[in-house]
Amino acid sequence: MAWAMETLVLACTLGGWRLAQRFPAWRHDALWWGCVALSVILSLWSWHWASRQTAGWLVWSGQQWRLEWPACTAEASEAPLQRDEGACAVLLDFQHMALVRWRAASTTSRPAVRYLWLSASQAPAHWHALRSALYGWRPVVEDSSDPGGHP
Repeated sequence: MAWAMETLVLACTLGGWRLAQRFPAWRHDALWWGCVALSVILSLWSWHWASRQTAGWLVWSGQQWRLEWPACTAEASEAPLQRDEGACAVLLDFQHMALVRWRAASTTSRPAVRYLWLSASQAPAHWHALRSALYGWRPVVEDSSDPGGHP
């Protein structure tokens, strides 16, 4: 996410510079410094957001997605895992990176929706299987017209 924000900062700065070329000198300076200030604010927000992210694991059981992450305790090596079941939807796919929206199944989970950047560099051997599961899974819907539960 940080690289995406930095790209936005660069685009904002270059766009401001290009736009400022059309204005008189005093407006040019004001617009330029406004874009620089916006770039600094976006950079700080990006850094703050990235530093608050918790590393975890996205697990597919074959039936249900589960998000697991270490609980915040004094002893990180003995920290129990927190688990939350839910659903995933791919928002952006760049072949070696993907932005996924995680929606918790439980209404008590906070936050109920999370955005996860997944990267092939974290587990290259499992990347193809993960992408296949993300695109191939469908939530199980019980059909009320078949009381025997047969497909």
